Amino acid sequence: MKRPYFLLSFTALFLSCANVASARQTAQNPAEKPPAPEEKVVTSKHSQPWNFEPYENRYVNVAETLRSAMTQNPYLHVFLAKGYYDLATPFFAADYTFEHLGLDESLRGHLSGAYYEAGHMMYVHAPSLAKLKQDIAKFMSAATTANKAK
Repeated sequence: MKRPYFLLSFTALFLSCANVASARQTAQNPAEKPPAPEEKVVTSKHSQPWNFEPYENRYVNVAETLRSAMTQNPYLHVFLAKGYYDLATPFFAADYTFEHLGLDESLRGHLSGAYYEAGHMMYVHAPSLAKLKQDIAKFMSAATTANKAK
């Protein structure tokens, strides 16, 4: 099975476009020095720079936001894909958070997840991608079936 390299391809395409834009700008204004790489910002009118101000220098806990959303919307189901070799998030933190949400017992069944033999981006590991696809299909089927019963 061929490994998916779509993320790397997207990154290469993005960097190529940025380099072409820089070269075009230099060709149009050869006397003008191009901006330093750290000064280049690729954005659109629809995107905004990320603002981490409320969370700077502190741990971000979204458990209360999740609990509130699930309580307000009893049709909301959550699936969490977790990689065994994920170095971007603390191991077992998601399971701990799920166990300590303080959800009503009737909503606990709306939480599900699975572990994958990969890292943070388990979809770049072909066997994990196949398992993820199956798990999400099961999750969607179970969530929609459960919601029809309500």
